[in-house]
Amino acid sequence: MAANESFPVVLSPVESYFWRAEEQDRGYRCAALVKLDGCTEAEPLAVALREIQRRHPKLRAAIVEGSDYRLRYHIACPAPPIPFEIRDFSGPEMPWRDTTREMLAAPFPDQGPYAAVTVLRNRSLACSEVILVGSHAFVDGMSALVLLSDLLAAYAKAEAEISTVEDPALPLISAPRALSAGSWRQHFRVLRRFRALRKIRQVMPGVMLPHDPSTPPLSQWMHWGFSPEDTLRIVRRCRREQVSVHCLLLASVFCSVRGLLGTSGRSFRFHSPFNVRTQLQGPDRPVQLQDLGCFMSNMNGLFPGDLEGDVWEVARYAQKDIESFKAMSGPSFGYNIASFFYNLTNLGRQLRLPAEWLSPREERVSLLATNYGVAPLQSAYGSLRTRACTLMFKNDSVGAHLVAEALVLGQELNVGFAASGLTASAWESLHTEVWGYLSTAGAASAVQVAAAGGEGSLNTKRPRSTRPTNV
Repeated sequence: MAANESFPVVLSPVESYFWRAEEQDRGYRCAALVKLDGCTEAEPLAVALREIQRRHPKLRAAIVEGSDYRLRYHIACPAPPIPFEIRDFSGPEMPWRDTTREMLAAPFPDQGPYAAVTVLRNRSLACSEVILVGSHAFVDGMSALVLLSDLLAAYAKAEAEISTVEDPALPLISAPRALSAGSWRQHFRVLRRFRALRKIRQVMPGVMLPHDPSTPPLSQWMHWGFSPEDTLRIVRRCRREQVSVHCLLLASVFCSVRGLLGTSGRSFRFHSPFNVRTQLQGPDRPVQLQDLGCFMSNMNGLFPGDLEGDVWEVARYAQKDIESFKAMSGPSFGYNIASFFYNLTNLGRQLRLPAEWLSPREERVSLLATNYGVAPLQSAYGSLRTRACTLMFKNDSVGAHLVAEALVLGQELNVGFAASGLTASAWESLHTEVWGYLSTAGAASAVQVAAAGGEGSLNTKRPRSTRPTNV
């Protein structure tokens, strides 16, 4: 569905699911961070934020529940501005982890906007780190990158005093279901795959990561940047091994857990999100990359604990599973299944069924891993130059779990790896092992950022041919 300024639009079932989690405990949020050469200034930033709010109507909307228990976007006129803050620092390090953690936990106003921006600035080093946080109800990883790009482009125009009045605003689009979800035979194969995974989980319970509930959220978070030469080496090696960078990332984490903790008799479960925009149709046109929304579908996968082989053999195992899932139209069918179950849950609310009947009881995964491909970010926006980028999600998982993501900025591979609630010793060993697998694939001239207990600058450079140590 699409909306004009006065007609409320129903959230898609997927968006509604994530907003319900937001209402309960701010459970699902997305943060995008970009490191810039150049000092971000308040006046053009304020202009840029007003521009992206004009361009993306979901940034002007309040989410309201109707008498039918359905959630709707209501466009506010005028809309409250997106809040922002600029914090100045003088030292070589800026607290991007602590700031992101603070932003992910802060409440949004009831009437919106459900987004915020904080800039960490160092005038002596002429650099900035921009952190954008939004509700996962309408900001998935691709939308977060689009918002960053639009924000920086609007900032450059504001610097140059270029008017954006004639630039078109986007429609508010909600996509309740995927249109090309495959044949009934493919649906049966997806369901059969789900049943097979369930049987494996019954025989092999999930890996138990060492948990320390006193560990602050997002304090265990690394960012690695690879040079263009090493990025090219990794891509070429992946092609030679016939795997994607995404599967290399999955395999690196699994092999690290297998080697450090042991996985015999257990399964290592992961989520692998898919961008399903090309399978979604709005009222007037297909959903496009520039449209703000949660247009993604998760693949549930697992590695059997007794899976043998080196990292490339494990990556090929994952590649085969993912390709099979895609061949049976699993991503689009999964989007529709998620929509069906949310609509069923909403019916339960209307019938006033007990809340515990409506809550998912699925065992949580150990890893969420995403590859965003080439990020839609330019190398320069006015006086600002992009140097590094990473994303992070806050979810409602309890206990220890892992997050890994990869994207290419310019010609450089950026990898983020984080844990929630791991013991300090397990985290120290785990991120070192994951780094080892990735750096071996790329000839080891990557860049590493501090582990728990230290901040470090996002993508701090290290001498070539030496293995980075923790800052």
